Parts: sequence; structure tokens; C-alpha cells
Amino acid sequence: MKKNSTSKFILLILLFGLIPLIYFLSSIVLPKSIFPNCDFNQNHDPQEQISFVDLQWDRISTLDTSLEYVTQIAFNNDGSILYVAGRDGIEVISMENFEVIQNLESGTITSISISHNNLYLIAGTYSGRIMVWDLETYDLLSESIVSEYQIRDIAIAHDDSFLIVASEKMYSLQSFDLPTLSEQRVLRSYDVVNGGITRSVSILHDDTCLLVSETPPSSTGGGSMYLIEINNLSVSAFPQTYIGDINSVDVHPFLPLAISSGGDEFMRFWNLQNQEEILEEYGAQDRVDFNRNGNILVGILNEEEYRISLWTVENGNIIDYVSHIVSSHIESATISSLDTLAFTNGYEISLFNLTSR
Repeated sequence: MKKNSTSKFILLILLFGLIPLIYFLSSIVLPKSIFPNCDFNQNHDPQEQISFVDLQWDRISTLDTSLEYVTQIAFNNDGSILYVAGRDGIEVISMENFEVIQNLESGTITSISISHNNLYLIAGTYSGRIMVWDLETYDLLSESIVSEYQIRDIAIAHDDSFLIVASEKMYSLQSFDLPTLSEQRVLRSYDVVNGGITRSVSILHDDTCLLVSETPPSSTGGGSMYLIEINNLSVSAFPQTYIGDINSVDVHPFLPLAISSGGDEFMRFWNLQNQEEILEEYGAQDRVDFNRNGNILVGILNEEEYRISLWTVENGNIIDYVSHIVSSHIESATISSLDTLAFTNGYEISLFNLTSR
């Protein structure tokens, strides 16, 4: 009897000793986000999904432009305005009647972005200048030369308090207050003699982390992707799966899902929680972007053929794909919140309404 009591006592000690040990081991073994400070919550209102079954590309219009050459196009948040940027300025076009309602003077524009609150238009130039316009008055609020080289990409925080600028010819990421452009800090910067480039940057929806693509010097091989915490600048590299450059990256507006496109003509989908590749799709090379609702993404390919590709995204899953071959080079493409597709060959803008039969 005494022996049984002793055995039960020892068993209880072992049991209660194993519980904290199992908890400790599970905290190591169970998958977690590599960056605990990055918020990957998926709380958002579901968006209405466009169906790509029997998709029709209904041409709305073809717009001419007075600009010498168009480099970038973008819609405002509600799809009522199209911003057309080029070598000698920006045209502001009403989508109601396709009339130019404002011309903004600048140098050659290499990147444009619209704030989430629809109050500011931010543009970067070939000469390294950043400019901020008020979208109600079209007054130039601030401008600053932030680099000796062209601006590659601009990412705006979702609370519209700051922006991140990526410059060419060096691995350069700078943070600025919006709309004043007073510099907060340099996030990443060092010269690369053999031509390394920071190509694109996106900000996660909670404004805690950046997703960055970089092309190293030609002697070191393919491009790289990094996830960077804004507060402490911790950096983690993604697995290097590209043979050539990584030209573009973007982050889903609500989900821990990222996309990248590169010189091997494939678009790759990434789980940001564990930085693992989850899918490859052919058809994107130069640029790939989610729309603001996160339910459509568009990719452009300029190689042996000129192709625009669209993917449907639902709850982080890629559920459908269509593509459209066009007759000439695609300089820029974008989709409005009203499912209007716009793309340009540099000389005219083609507008299509995406509908199902």
C-alpha cells in the first residue's frame, strides 16, 4: 500500500514537471512569425470579389496625353481620378469625362503614390527629388532632393504619417514625415560600386515592417528580398529563388501575403509569417501590384510578348487567373477600386472595364 502511494506521488511529480517542459519545447518547435513585432493580424472587412469566369475586357476609352512620354499611372482611392505621370509633369484626369483637370509641373517622374486618406500625391523624379501635392487645391506642399540618383519606389504608411523612399545606385531606404518631408532617419544605406539597386519597397498594413527587393552587384548573382522591422531595423532575408533580378514586390493590404516578380518571368507568392514560398505563377516580370481591396493583382510582362495578367485573391488563396496579350510594350498598369484596368505604352492610356458575362 505504501509502495503504491509512493509511486503515485512520483508520477504526479513527473507529470507536473513535464507540463512546463512541454510548453517550453512547443514555444520552440511550433511555427511562429520570425518577427514578433510585425502584426500579421487578418482583421478586415471582406471585400466583394470580382468573378473571372468568362471575364470580359470591355474597352472604355483610349486617352491621348500631352506628356512627352508616360512613365507611371495611378488611380486615386475611389477610382474617380487618374494620375498620368511622365517626363515633363503630371496630368490629372477625371474618369467621369476623361478631361484633364490639372497639370502639375515637375521633372521626369519615376514613381508616384497616393496617400490612403486621398489627401496627398507624392512623386519621385529621375533627379532624386520628392514632391508632395495637396489633392484638394493641387498646391505643392513640399519638395526635397533626397538622393543623387533616381527615385525607384515610394511607399506610404497606412496611417499617412510617413513615407519610405527607395533610391537607385545604392541600397538606400529613407523615412520622411508626410507631408512636410522632414527626414526621420536613414533605414538602410551603403554605396555599391558595381551597381547594386534597391528596386522596390512595400509597407505592411500595420506600419511596423517593410518588404524590400534589392538587386546586388552583377558579380553576386540573383536578387534578394528582405523583411525589415521599422523600429529596430532587424533584417531577415527570404530564400533566394530568383535567377535574375527581383523587379517588384508588394504586400496584401490585409493578409500576411506578399508577391514578387523578377527577371525569370515568374511571380512568387510568399507567406510573411514564415517567409516561405507558397506558389509560383508565370506571367509577371516588370511590375506586380495588389489593388486597394486586395482581391485582384495585376502583373505586366514585356519579353517575347507583351502581356497583362490578373489573379483573383480570396482569403489569401489564388483562385483564378487570366491574361491578355497587347500589341505594344507596357510601361505601367493599375486597377481602380471600381475594377477599371488602365495601362500605358508610354504614348497613350488604354482603359478597360473588367466584367463577367
